[in-house]
Amino acid sequence: MKAIEFDSVTKTFPDGTVAVDKLSLGVENGETMALIGPSGCGKTTTLRLLAGLEDPTAGSIWLGESDVTRVAPANRNVAMMFQSDALYSHMSVRGNLSFGLKNRRRFWSRAFRSGSVDANSSPERIVEGIGSVAKRLGIEPLLDRKPHQLSGGERQRVALGRAMIRDPAAFLLDEPLSRLDARLAGELRIELRQVFRDLGKPVLYVTHDQREAMALADRLAVMDRGKVLQVGEPLEVYQRPVNLFVANFVGSVPVNVLPKALLASMLAPAGAEIFGFRAEHVGVSGKQEGAGGALSFRARVREVERLGDHALVYMDADELEGARLVARCDAETEFRPGDPIKASVDEERLMWFDASQQRIKSVAE
Repeated sequence: MKAIEFDSVTKTFPDGTVAVDKLSLGVENGETMALIGPSGCGKTTTLRLLAGLEDPTAGSIWLGESDVTRVAPANRNVAMMFQSDALYSHMSVRGNLSFGLKNRRRFWSRAFRSGSVDANSSPERIVEGIGSVAKRLGIEPLLDRKPHQLSGGERQRVALGRAMIRDPAAFLLDEPLSRLDARLAGELRIELRQVFRDLGKPVLYVTHDQREAMALADRLAVMDRGKVLQVGEPLEVYQRPVNLFVANFVGSVPVNVLPKALLASMLAPAGAEIFGFRAEHVGVSGKQEGAGGALSFRARVREVERLGDHALVYMDADELEGARLVARCDAETEFRPGDPIKASVDEERLMWFDASQQRIKSVAE
């Protein structure tokens, strides 16, 4: 039994837009699953369906052994974090952390007039929970501050703490780091990974940041037009994409793509129409002779993008019908626009695709 499971779930909006199309996806207990894809692909709608903020048109949604397809959001026991921290501005950090548990206590008191309450919502549990979560996230000195007195990173830590203190069945996160600067987002990525690992709960994480997804997730689910195209470990999806869309989407630089006719020196697999290779697999030299590899060609540097720890060299390959390609090089590369270069790619680095842009698996796979 999966901790989270979508079984053939479809969501069609009144205007006819199919936001999620026959989605079947499972998340194990203790696993972080990242949903990635272009804007409008259905990843946030998927999250909202699990939270109960949207009703599916068809299919069922499960949390463990419970079918929650028609269960009200308040009764699903899931915790959400959004792009905005959604803290209550008039409450202190302590008040924000305790708010959900106090509300739960009031709910149980009304539901069971005998006075029975959820044990997690007892006053003692609330005080204990605040102390434990605050210590775990390093926000103990902030407990009496208001949200406007906090930095962006501190506010997101409080939002995470508010989710943790409820001890939910699952965590749902919708681009929680998107509003933070790169350095702070990097720091929080590490913290989130450690927290998720320690909690051992299922996590469904939506992000447009592939680096964030690769760093945080145990598995990726790549979506487009409401469908999941591929599910797998980050490195597996990166190295063995199922099609050209996934190959281009997963990676900081799009794949270099060429028609198979430009590689006459070697036999393409049956059914292949195009081939591609990643920027980091292009060997580049200023020498005009001697480059090896299944594919070797002369080109001229069009532009060099220096990104600190590496540089991207964009080139025009006249020998390949003027194809515009890109190579990832060391940060210290001395290439300049207009320089002639020789580039090469080894055979094992080539990815082959058929006419429908599906990748053709190698013999080794």
